[in-house]
Amino acid sequence: MKSEKIFQAATRFRTALELCEKSKMPITFQDFPAGSCGDSALLLAAYLVDLKLGEFQYVLGSRGDARINTWHSHAWLEGCGLTIDITADQFSDCQSKVYVGASSNFHLTFEIEEKFVADFRVYDRHTVQQLASAYSYVKKLITSA
Repeated sequence: MKSEKIFQAATRFRTALELCEKSKMPITFQDFPAGSCGDSALLLAAYLVDLKLGEFQYVLGSRGDARINTWHSHAWLEGCGLTIDITADQFSDCQSKVYVGASSNFHLTFEIEEKFVADFRVYDRHTVQQLASAYSYVKKLITSA
């Protein structure tokens, strides 16, 4: 089943991100998974596309209220009828390191701000250069495991 293949690939990718040397990754990964959701989702989408597991959308949502310091944003992937998230455990109300399934109660707490193509390779040159290096490094860790 496709969802199981996506879950296995996402788990491999998450494990590799946990093994990364911080100095070899963009600043957004310094407190992984906290603050890493956007770039993690973009890198994971490229990996899933390269594995021919489908095309995915980057989903950016927010919840809370900035006036009382409860506002948070979060990013994940959607595609193939699934929600795919490898950084939700940065929030206290979600303990899953890797989530692949129908939209969860956790994800439904976010108001969707935007959705767009999730593959970083279609972005501006600076983004592509920065994330291509990280992507290459993560893939190397996956293949050497």
